[in-house]
Amino acid sequence: MDQEPSGPSHFRAANLITTAGAACGLAAIAFVARGSEALALSALMLAVLCDKLDGLVARKLKQSSDFGRELDSLADAVSFLVAPAVVVVLLSDGQALPCLMAGIFALAGLWRLAQFNLSGMVQEAEEPTFSGLPTTIAGAWFILLWAGLRHAPLTEGIPWVLAVFLLAMAPLMLSSLRIRKNGLLVKSLYVLLLPTLVAAWWPI
Repeated sequence: MDQEPSGPSHFRAANLITTAGAACGLAAIAFVARGSEALALSALMLAVLCDKLDGLVARKLKQSSDFGRELDSLADAVSFLVAPAVVVVLLSDGQALPCLMAGIFALAGLWRLAQFNLSGMVQEAEEPTFSGLPTTIAGAWFILLWAGLRHAPLTEGIPWVLAVFLLAMAPLMLSSLRIRKNGLLVKSLYVLLLPTLVAAWWPI
């Protein structure tokens, strides 16, 4: 991986897209705090797209770097760990158990990101493979579930369902589960973003 020099040279397209993804995560927190769930969902979906796009741009423009890798992990932590956890905290009005479940998820995700930064991906059959569920996938599944639950007849139970889901994701992120980087599971997330966007804005 090429090393970027410090200073203004970090202001490159790939890094700016990564930063935009983190901004989307922060925006989602602000939106849900104001009760604008559709906007929050939309912001998180944009964060998923930014997470995909920054890698494509980095490879295309040869902008991969240690700085970009660390920035990407921080952006993932904001958008796919902290934001979902805060959503559950806010939707549950700060009830202790949902907050605890959300906290466990966020902390497990931080361990997952730290481990990934140390070991990277595993090469299996000449194909890059994630060891453990990536935080992006866990966060994207959360978005899909949240968007769908908004149309389910269990309004008061939504925070609990989301909290249990996050708790279930924690051991998967820390596991040795093998997930292909270019496999169907990863690719399907981006296909599902459009119906999720429709569900987010469809009248309840």
